[in-house]
Amino acid sequence: MAIVIKRGNTLHLQYYDTIKGKTNSKSLKMKATVENERKAKEIAKKFQKEISVEYDKTRDNPFRASTISEAFDHFLEINRMNKQKTIKNYWRFYNYFTNSFDPSTSVNEINKRTYEAWLLDLRNLDQKPNSIHGIAVQGGHFLNFLFQYEYIDQFIVNKRVKTSQEINEVLTFTDQELKAIFTNLNNKNDNFRFTVNLLYFTGLRSKDVLSITTDKIDFKNKTITFFNNKNKSKNSKWVTVPYHTALCNFLKKRVNVIGAGKLIEYANEDVLSRAVNRYFKQIGIENRGLSARTFRKTFISKLRSKGIDESIVQKLVAHKPTSVMDNHYNKVHITNMRKTLKHIPNLLKKYE
Repeated sequence: MAIVIKRGNTLHLQYYDTIKGKTNSKSLKMKATVENERKAKEIAKKFQKEISVEYDKTRDNPFRASTISEAFDHFLEINRMNKQKTIKNYWRFYNYFTNSFDPSTSVNEINKRTYEAWLLDLRNLDQKPNSIHGIAVQGGHFLNFLFQYEYIDQFIVNKRVKTSQEINEVLTFTDQELKAIFTNLNNKNDNFRFTVNLLYFTGLRSKDVLSITTDKIDFKNKTITFFNNKNKSKNSKWVTVPYHTALCNFLKKRVNVIGAGKLIEYANEDVLSRAVNRYFKQIGIENRGLSARTFRKTFISKLRSKGIDESIVQKLVAHKPTSVMDNHYNKVHITNMRKTLKHIPNLLKKYE
């Protein structure tokens, strides 16, 4: 039962928290006068009704008695089949989230007011807008999970406090940067040289090139087949693309060295990315934020600047179709894709 008590000359509300299992009190910030006591009793009566409603919900749904930490553990359990990179993003969000919310407190501490306050505080981080937006996006996933399992009552986040993605100019390699990349490759090991050439001449994601195995290279038809996790279409998990003529000798030599298994000897995308970043630093082109992904952006930009149809470029780089029509009806023949590759300059000849 919520009651009014006096502490000095100030009125306080005392109540039993059924979720935390202990008696709490909070100041009403009202002086102990007859009139204020009457008002305080009305506040206590209303507050008790709210507590009773919450208790009934907790009794019907045990999730509502959970702590934020317990709810997040459940969230991770439900999403355990997601990619490792996505799981890392969940933890990244949680680390920032628990700077404002004590993980040992009730999940009911998350409400419209406190969640919106957290979103506003995010903007004060010393990070790029898109990094902040990425944290907020994962926060939205966690919030929807809480709604779905009825950990907390649903609410609508005010759009004015939501973060938004910043559209940046597409970053591609300049001719000078490409020259630096290819003229210095001879100082690197075979695995790294092959990786750079594969990224540049295919435009594929790091994850895609890492998945390519020797048995999926068709030297007769000059194609590469790989498993593409990005494509959500049930019929397009395995993707076949033609490879650039510049890769012919590279692929044959690599297969002879490897024998069987994966073409590239990097444990995962992060390891590959770090290797590329170290190389860029060594050759003095690290200042513009270039990365392994810049090879893909450069590949796509070069083809699109030549007026190559979007659907052909999408198929070459295993990009998800932008429309239902492209996904189901626009079947691009491998021959058309192969002709397109002539627009990617053979820098091996240019800088050898």
